[in-house]
Amino acid sequence: MMASMPAAEVSPSRRRLPAGALRRRQLAASAWVYLAFLAVATIMAGTFVLAFIASLKVDPLERPFRIYFDQLNPAAWVAAARLGREGAGDALWGGLLLAPTFTSV
Repeated sequence: MMASMPAAEVSPSRRRLPAGALRRRQLAASAWVYLAFLAVATIMAGTFVLAFIASLKVDPLERPFRIYFDQLNPAAWVAAARLGREGAGDALWGGLLLAPTFTSV
């Protein structure tokens, strides 16, 4: 069994850290891990958002990639609602839900 050594005889690298310093070190390590997770999540979410926006476009492989197109333009939304209201009396669905149902005879 090893006898315990007085604190004065222990090398500086083997001494215990004070509680405050240990807590700061733990918080710093947790912050780095948290920031790494945030960075990875931002990259993943950004990739998903860009792919979703590209799926709305007529030509998703357009070069250079533009984020401004009709599906994201509020003026186009207003024009589509106006056409739906004029054509079927329904601005949101444009007559899609009011279409006649066919029954078999």
